[in-house]
Amino acid sequence: MLKAIFNEIINSTRPHQIVTKFGEMVFQPTANEYLPVKEKNFTHDGRKREICNIESMVTVAKEEARRRDNKTGDHMTVIFNKTGANFFTDDKNRLNPDSWTYNRRNSRQLSILEKGLGSQMDHQGFLRLFQGLKPSIKNYETLFRAYRKTRASKTSQAISAPILQDGKMGAEFSMAFQVEGGNAGTPQNAAFPAEFAVEMPVVVGSQKKYEFGVEVDIWLQDKTLVWGIRCPELLTLIEQSVLDEIEFFRKETAELPDLCIVMDL
Repeated sequence: MLKAIFNEIINSTRPHQIVTKFGEMVFQPTANEYLPVKEKNFTHDGRKREICNIESMVTVAKEEARRRDNKTGDHMTVIFNKTGANFFTDDKNRLNPDSWTYNRRNSRQLSILEKGLGSQMDHQGFLRLFQGLKPSIKNYETLFRAYRKTRASKTSQAISAPILQDGKMGAEFSMAFQVEGGNAGTPQNAAFPAEFAVEMPVVVGSQKKYEFGVEVDIWLQDKTLVWGIRCPELLTLIEQSVLDEIEFFRKETAELPDLCIVMDL
């Protein structure tokens, strides 16, 4: 009984961390000894929290500085990477650091677009993808009518390969269809726009939108039209959006001149 009380008194007055000639050590109650910080079974008890957009990261940086009465952001660090960023509130406290993680996630519209890239679709599949992108497509109603004016089905069959040429709406694919029914045997011509423009946020929660073009590809396979889309500039645009977020963060946290901002891209 006395031994237990004695140990409790010692543990309550023992410093949590110490600095020795061997480096920083932290006390582990389970092992009843001090262990080096690099020891595998050392776990810090700093708080780790997550956020999902760059605007929140700005808010966090300013609020953490205010709460700590840190008027310049001294010993605070933000490390940006391709998937987001990590914010460390106090580099002086290496044993029990508090940190925030910004996990960058694609917007819903960008996710829909990326699912269509590289896919081979029939006409109906392309129209469904196009409808899914409706919030981002400029001149949607006019373009949708153009894409569905000749619907590939059991009652129509392409009789010529699509030819890319200039048309009323810019570059377009022109082809001929054989239609069954009342006009059986009568070929009908159709033209589909070869590109459409979209404007969408790249990241969830971001107010910034990016405008770019989506190229449409159409080819004939066994007398059936196959549809696809591609976007050659998308990767460059996503990289630019990362740089834009870093620049936005720099601008919004300019009141903290000593805040260390690192780009690990």
